[in-house]
Amino acid sequence: MSEFADKVAIVTGAATGLGEAIAVKLYENGARIILADIDVVRAHEVAGRLDSSGKRVHT
Repeated sequence: MSEFADKVAIVTGAATGLGEAIAVKLYENGARIILADIDVVRAHEVAGRLDSSGKRVHT
C-alpha cells in the first residue's frame, strides 16, 4: 500500500516549481490531490498530466 493512500493533500502554488514537484510526489505515493494556484490554466494542465481521468487530482 502506498504511503499516502486514502489521504487528501492540498498543494498551494501547484502550477510550477516546488509546488508542482510536491504535488507530483504526493500523487506518485497514492494521495488524492487538490491543486491551488493563482495561475488556474497552468494548474489545470498539471492536473491533466498527473491524472487525465480527474479521479485523484482536482484544481
